Amino acid sequence: MRLDNTLLDIDTLLSELDKEISVSKSAHKAQPNALEILQRKIKDNYFQDNTRPKDKKMKPEEVLNHLNSPAFLDFPRLKYVIHEIFKGNQNIQIPEELKDWEPTVSFESLNEKYGYFDTDLSDLFARLAIACRKMTAIIERQANDDEMAYKLMALFYDPNKTNDENFQSISTKFDSIITKKQDKSIAHPYHDAFVTILHHFPIFSAVKDLQSWQAFIAKEGFKALNIFAQCAHLQPAFENIKEAQDFLLKQKYPRANEHPELAKLCKKLLIDNAGFEAGLNEVKTGWPKKNNRQLTSRGYFRCNWPIFLGEASTTRYASPVSWQSHSWLLSTYWWSF
Repeated sequence: MRLDNTLLDIDTLLSELDKEISVSKSAHKAQPNALEILQRKIKDNYFQDNTRPKDKKMKPEEVLNHLNSPAFLDFPRLKYVIHEIFKGNQNIQIPEELKDWEPTVSFESLNEKYGYFDTDLSDLFARLAIACRKMTAIIERQANDDEMAYKLMALFYDPNKTNDENFQSISTKFDSIITKKQDKSIAHPYHDAFVTILHHFPIFSAVKDLQSWQAFIAKEGFKALNIFAQCAHLQPAFENIKEAQDFLLKQKYPRANEHPELAKLCKKLLIDNAGFEAGLNEVKTGWPKKNNRQLTSRGYFRCNWPIFLGEASTTRYASPVSWQSHSWLLSTYWWSF
């Protein structure tokens, strides 16, 4: 679902109920009425379950159970409207005491903190912030970041567009980078992008050539966000992801060019530079070809490899993709040749 999906808006839901859809008879069956069509749209957008067989439809009572989950806690008005729609009520009057979530931080305060804009964009910010909250809480069912809307604006705002146009274009641009060169493991793009990856966001005065970074993100997709967060204050955008990854590898391990494969492995395992250099020095002695080589049934060699990661030490066996630690001496490791 996109941020500008009209079904996230209560006024749109209510206006859908007012549409008169003619019911015409065919040789087989009647066309669905307006209420049935709206119920189907809501189920497809709010409660889609990829594990559900396509021929098994969600029952109305299942929808009502979803509405009672914590996902709708911040939006009781929206919950009430959807609840009434699935009860079959086409004359909905929302109780005045129900109040939906509103931004708890202002555009002004965030702009003072980050400094990306020289005009007041409070209206656009508030509209985006509410849409972002619905997206993370209701659709993704994840934690929210109150700065999400501002960061979206910093990356995708177009000064030549109106607020309405920017609301749609920002939604379109972010949706585009989600699908471009996307890692299929990313199940919650809004949460992952703004709560995790861009939690530490550079201030405008520190960014080297913002336009180049905006173009880089548009070209390279979701993975570019992490590179922006780490490198935007260091230099203008890279030509491509590979150039950026090589740069970050050398930043973490100054001697990475002496053994790039080992450096990449250590980075994946969150091993610091001291651990990488200890392993690099061991490899330079001729290890593992000259030391303790033993072929295992999995096609790996079990070898002695001291990697210093802290004061404590232990002996561990691990696969190259699953072991992660910050404070251990890894004295035994699996290495494939």
